Amino acid sequence: SNDCGLTFGEIHHSPITSPHGPTELRDGTVLWAGTRFDDIFAGIEVRRLNTESGETELVGKITASDKRVVLNEPHLIELDNGRLICQIRGENIELFEGGEEEFFTVFQSMSDDGGKTWSAPEMILDKTGGAPPHLIQLSSGVILSTYGRRKQPYGIMAMISSDNGESWEKDIRIYENTASDDIGYPSTVELPDGNLLTVFYATDSEDKPCNILQQKWKIEL
Repeated sequence: SNDCGLTFGEIHHSPITSPHGPTELRDGTVLWAGTRFDDIFAGIEVRRLNTESGETELVGKITASDKRVVLNEPHLIELDNGRLICQIRGENIELFEGGEEEFFTVFQSMSDDGGKTWSAPEMILDKTGGAPPHLIQLSSGVILSTYGRRKQPYGIMAMISSDNGESWEKDIRIYENTASDDIGYPSTVELPDGNLLTVFYATDSEDKPCNILQQKWKIEL
């Protein structure tokens, strides 16, 4: 759409999927990090989206050195210094084969050449820290990542970085839920007054359907 969503052009097939979709860089380039529909075990593809034709072109890939790790549901942003940072949901392959869950957590990879090459993805939370992540760089320069925790105590969590993703202050609790592990997929925006608004899903009872909730909060630095 070129008119704020009033009309749309042709529908195009997407080879990849991710919860938060593409990211526009400062130079107008649109990059999309996602998982292939036809092979969820192939790692993360980073593609350039042509907003005129709707076609995508493979730019780079993020793959785990440990073949037991399944990477999926990534989110990519560009930092003020031009670095690209991608955080990714990571699980053990046995989970997809009917085995027990050993880890459900966030991995991170970075690129300093526009997405062509990426650092080896590193686990930045503990094995059951939670996922998937949503990233935003705030007006202060702080990077914020929000994610869902599906181990007791259930909740919506945040981590922040003041050094361009090199280190993180982790496990900041935004919302706690004792009813169900069916919770997560937060997205966060910064409001004009500096407060943050995080939207996610959760339920207050396993016998009830989930609701879309929002939490207004603020980082105290």
